Amino acid sequence: MCHCLKLKHWPSKHLGISLSRAMNNDTLSLTLPTKSDYAGVVRLMLSGICARMDYSVSDIENIKLAVSEAYSNVIKHAFKQKPESDVTVKFYVLDHGLKICIHDDGDGFDVNGKKTDYNFDDLDDPSVGMGVGLTFIESLMDEMNIDSTIGTGTVVTMFKKKSNCN
Repeated sequence: MCHCLKLKHWPSKHLGISLSRAMNNDTLSLTLPTKSDYAGVVRLMLSGICARMDYSVSDIENIKLAVSEAYSNVIKHAFKQKPESDVTVKFYVLDHGLKICIHDDGDGFDVNGKKTDYNFDDLDDPSVGMGVGLTFIESLMDEMNIDSTIGTGTVVTMFKKKSNCN
């Protein structure tokens, strides 16, 4: 079963929301333009999902922060070479937690490139650059994975287990 709602906001683009069910798990998909104006829409939908799943207020804030950072990374970094296209955010409501995937069809990057472990006390240092957001996301979520192909795009997958699931 799939329910889709499309809201027009510009002549050639749409904001799409869909819901599908498989057994006891729901999948919600949100397709948005690559614009910071829509970060609030992602956070609002995420808040509702997390509240329904009985996450603590602290966990909800951490998840919202991680997802906002990942969405912001798409806006800042994904479309420097290619024309902008929509971003898809999928929420997988699972018995043991929430899985979130943020997918863009942007430039992609080398995930095996130099990775820096950041000391969050030094974030005001001007030498801090790309990668700090990903380190930040890792610190807020239980799991994070990045799948990226240069010229094709990136998928950032995050997971936060329910506090009553160990």
